[in-house]
Amino acid sequence: MKNDGTNCLWYREKARSWNEALPLGNGRIGAMVFGGALCERVGLNEDTLWSGRPGCCQTPGAREAYEEAHRLALERKYPEAQRVL
Repeated sequence: MKNDGTNCLWYREKARSWNEALPLGNGRIGAMVFGGALCERVGLNEDTLWSGRPGCCQTPGAREAYEEAHRLALERKYPEAQRVL
């Protein structure tokens, strides 16, 4: 394939936030590419990370557990957050 620049995206600086990154994926598994010449950063997401096993999207208490784990993680109480999850 000839690279004539018609199918290329060029940016002057890397993405600073999730909203500036470029999405890749198919709805089940995906990534946000932040760019950077010396160090590439890629944020990954896979639907079973949030919903359990495939097809299991209604876990009672999951929202409350996630919110509690998030609060603990922000307080740098990582072992406690892991136990909640």
